Amino acid sequence: MLRKVHRRAQPNDGFAKALHELDLRLHEKASMDWQHKKPVMKVCPICGKNAGLSIRSLELHLQKSHQIQ
Repeated sequence: MLRKVHRRAQPNDGFAKALHELDLRLHEKASMDWQHKKPVMKVCPICGKNAGLSIRSLELHLQKSHQIQ
């Protein structure tokens, strides 16, 4: 239902798990699949260093370390 309202919604694992548990309690079945997703480290394609977990952290690394806009 969340994705019907906002199709790009990406609730974090804790919120998704809470929604899943509420779904089970209210409807006695799950109407969605909940899969725990581990964050993936972003690696700089130039120097190979770990830049952080977000695209923004990779962008900042590229700007500061390699002067790429």
